[in-house]
Amino acid sequence: MFGILGPLFSPALLSQLLFSVSLFGSIDHNRLWYAVPLVISFSLVYGATKHEEMGAILHQAYRAGTWIVGFIFVVFAIVWLLDWLLIS
Repeated sequence: MFGILGPLFSPALLSQLLFSVSLFGSIDHNRLWYAVPLVISFSLVYGATKHEEMGAILHQAYRAGTWIVGFIFVVFAIVWLLDWLLIS
């Protein structure tokens, strides 16, 4: 019914995902806020090493920040998927 990716899009997985998202909202996740200034400062420094004009630095910082956040999200998704596959 679900094709090749059947177990990944099953109703059981979707309900578990919704449950884990609701639990994540109740967890004390103040430590995640430390990543925000780190990503911003790293992106600005990286942009400043490539350009000298403020507009170009901000544009490069936005691109670098997007890559960093995307990379963190992909790593999180892989770890979450491996956790789900190994535990269930």
